[in-house]
Amino acid sequence: METDGNFRTDAYLFGEAQGRVVVSADESQTAGLEEVLHEHGVAFRVLGVWRGTI
Repeated sequence: METDGNFRTDAYLFGEAQGRVVVSADESQTAGLEEVLHEHGVAFRVLGVWRGTI
C-alpha cells in the first residue's frame, strides 16, 4: 500500500479524517457489499479477513 510519506500507515488507514471508513461485513455479505461500492464508484480496499470466535 502506498501512503503519504508524512503519515504513519496506521494513521492513514484508521485515522479519523473524513473520506475513510472501516467497514466490516459477514463473509456471506462481502460480494454484495463490493457490488454496491462498485455501483456507486466508491474506491475500497480489503484490509483483511477475521476468522475467529467471540
